[in-house]
Amino acid sequence: MREGALERNTMFGKDPCAISLEDYDVSQRKLYSSDSAWGFFDRLRKEDPVHYCKDSEFGPYWSITRFDDIMEVEGNPEIFSSEGSISIEEPDEELNVSMFIAMDEPEHSRQRGRRGAAQSGQYGRADSRAGRHHPRRATRGRNL
Repeated sequence: MREGALERNTMFGKDPCAISLEDYDVSQRKLYSSDSAWGFFDRLRKEDPVHYCKDSEFGPYWSITRFDDIMEVEGNPEIFSSEGSISIEEPDEELNVSMFIAMDEPEHSRQRGRRGAAQSGQYGRADSRAGRHHPRRATRGRNL
């Protein structure tokens, strides 16, 4: 949350069609804690799939709500960057953790390749054959 900003609840409890799209702010926490964000996203997908919110408790942001548009953004890291954060909230400066999901190319693919190899069993085969670290093998025949 931006310094000095107050949490806003201007959309909670309202009909998604009763609010001007210009005033839409789907970052409002109460929409999620009340599980009432779905209608707002349905309307955005139909009427304003690439929506700009000019004012929120987190500052301005874009909402991309259709699959094809999301894939276009994800496929163009030269234009749309994940550098810094993929969260609407500014990351804690003291918590300097590199997240795989927030990396741009080419580092994202390098990390993805490493993780894929580890998940496929390319690394640590002896343990997975014994079933010690593979959930399906370790629980075979048991009801969990």
